[in-house]
Amino acid sequence: MNSRNQSGQRILFLSWRDIKHPKKGGAEVYTHEVLKRLVERGMDIEHYSVLFDDGVREEYIDGVRYIRAGNNATVILHAMAHYYRHQSDIALVIDQCNTHRFFSSMWIPHSKRVFFIHQLTREIWQQMYPGTKGKIGNVLETAMLKMNRNDNTITVSESTRCDLLSVGFDPSRVIIAPEGLVFEPWAPEDFCEKEGNTLLYAGRINPYKGVEVCIQALAKLRAEGRTTRLWVVGKGDPEYINNRLKPLIEELGLTYSEGMGDPRTHDVHFFGFVSSYDLKNLMSRSKALLFASQREGWGLTVSESAIVGTPSVVWPSQGLIDAVNFGTAGYLCAEKDVDSMVEQIGRIFDYPAEYDKMRMDAYHFACTLSFNRSADVFESCLKQLLPQ
Repeated sequence: MNSRNQSGQRILFLSWRDIKHPKKGGAEVYTHEVLKRLVERGMDIEHYSVLFDDGVREEYIDGVRYIRAGNNATVILHAMAHYYRHQSDIALVIDQCNTHRFFSSMWIPHSKRVFFIHQLTREIWQQMYPGTKGKIGNVLETAMLKMNRNDNTITVSESTRCDLLSVGFDPSRVIIAPEGLVFEPWAPEDFCEKEGNTLLYAGRINPYKGVEVCIQALAKLRAEGRTTRLWVVGKGDPEYINNRLKPLIEELGLTYSEGMGDPRTHDVHFFGFVSSYDLKNLMSRSKALLFASQREGWGLTVSESAIVGTPSVVWPSQGLIDAVNFGTAGYLCAEKDVDSMVEQIGRIFDYPAEYDKMRMDAYHFACTLSFNRSADVFESCLKQLLPQ
């Protein structure tokens, strides 16, 4: 049972998804890891989000009170009603913008507001909604961001901070609470033996994550006579996988397999969702993680891969740049194209001494990431804003 903060200074956290949502991602993991640490430090936290299928309306998870109501179209109204019923007890409201938003600037006093954002959507609009709809989304995003430009703001990377400053956010009000890692770094002597030149993609499988680029890079490497394969780990839209990715593999003259079969018998193997234990094992056995996302708040899988002994090849996208420490802790492509990725993968195969150094540089950089440090930044910011 959770005990309320003796001061009654409740903090309401607004987000469209929570740690149990079927479509949870890195942002939801980050949020929960930070909030549970703030509760451990004596803060009174409520998390308010959409009620998903089979979800319960209220529960405590690691001391954090999770409240769920409404759907994507109505959750804002439910959140407003909850706030107005309890506003005398609520000292601060943290509005997490993860593409969707709660428009807190229209109904929460400025003195009570904190804006939290992992990344801007930008290029992803066109990738997810080609044509007019995507262009409108991009324009509206900037306009809506400006509604929060004078708010106290927390983000997770220097890339996103720069994006926010470019649309008029006050530099003195934007702070960085860097990413953390859920599992502990492995000791180098525990790293798995590599499965030859196996490459890995791990994450959600959708158009803007760049899985198609990874497959195209694999085809070019095979055309160069390289002996390599691609393992794809993660959940995705079956329609996208079956109607886009699998036909692309066949079009490029490659083969694929999926499920529980031997992943070494085909060019591409789809594992689907795997446990955390299996994910770490697959990461450590791979030669490199590939990540060609258009944009991230932080490339969390890049850091997770690094702490089990596998460096990454990433596009020069916001968030991914930060995750490889601007090319000092991973292979940073010069351009957002397939040829740049093929070039970096070639370096991995051709220069083993450089690779060995890079994997340890990536490992040591990732080991600096900690959710305790993330929570420290949040705690410091919130304590300055809470009424004394």
